[in-house]
Amino acid sequence: MRSSLIKARCAYIELSVLCMFLWSCNVHTSPPVVHVPPPVSVTKAPSEADSELSPGQIRLPHGTSLWLMTIESVSSKTAKAGDRVRLQVVGGVTVGDLVVIANKAPAFGTITEVKKPGLAWHPGNITMRLESVTLANGQEVPLEPSPVTEFGEANQPTQDDFRDAMQFTGGLYLVYFPFSFLEHGEQAVQPRGTVVQATIQGNTVLERASIESSQPATPKRDEAPASLTIYYPEFAPNGSLTVWCGAARVGKVRHGHRLNVRLRPGSYWVRSKKEEVGIFFNAELGGDDYMEILSPKNGIEYVDHDLGEARAAFTLPADPKDIRDITKISLSDLQAKVN
Repeated sequence: MRSSLIKARCAYIELSVLCMFLWSCNVHTSPPVVHVPPPVSVTKAPSEADSELSPGQIRLPHGTSLWLMTIESVSSKTAKAGDRVRLQVVGGVTVGDLVVIANKAPAFGTITEVKKPGLAWHPGNITMRLESVTLANGQEVPLEPSPVTEFGEANQPTQDDFRDAMQFTGGLYLVYFPFSFLEHGEQAVQPRGTVVQATIQGNTVLERASIESSQPATPKRDEAPASLTIYYPEFAPNGSLTVWCGAARVGKVRHGHRLNVRLRPGSYWVRSKKEEVGIFFNAELGGDDYMEILSPKNGIEYVDHDLGEARAAFTLPADPKDIRDITKISLSDLQAKVN
């Protein structure tokens, strides 16, 4: 009888330790919230009169700033030093009235260091060195080799976690605690759509004719209704969000998808909750605007056109069953301002 009781107690302790291990994993390995950078606008390089330049030359100055976006995900689980990373320009760079670096121009970086996650919650990390960007005429120019480092989560339990664990197990967490240091930190992941700032290295003198002949086509502003795209990027926390325009529910956006709405010109308020005022949106004829879903909790954010267009391209169209027919919603409902 006593032997059976001891075995039962041992089994109970083993089960409690197993439960605590699983509980600890669930608490400390939830996906981190990825911070979305502020809207990215076109950066104009300063035009400077230089007596050394001929009338047929222009200068791309050293230190000119631009924004780059990763177009592929990089993880410390699979990356290795020497891997090349593809990026693209967000916005572009102009010198005077000429586009020298076009929006969506290719750029490259190189992985210089990869650290795998270690014991005692040590996270992995990856470091990328920015290398070059392609100009409008096809010429590549070097970027300042500023290191861009992405860290994983340490997952180290806090005092609150320890207290909750003790209460959850009736003190048996002390049995597991000595082994908790065997737990690894998380992998470092730099998801596609991550925006980083870069600067041009050195002064670059360019032939004006080659840049003039390589100017990107000016987008035509047609007479179509205004377009609003609301997208839910892959790197954001999982979930779905119901989108309201005025007093009308226009659809649901799921993780990794986008919803496109065609609206008549006018003023609208877009919201993620029926009761909130929402984001003011002025739809213009032929306009093309973007909003990004941060998370089900944090709602929607208006973003710069070039950044929104680039990130939305990584998402899938919303399921037709999640979209309401906008033509069947009255304009007064769509334009209603909810207090």
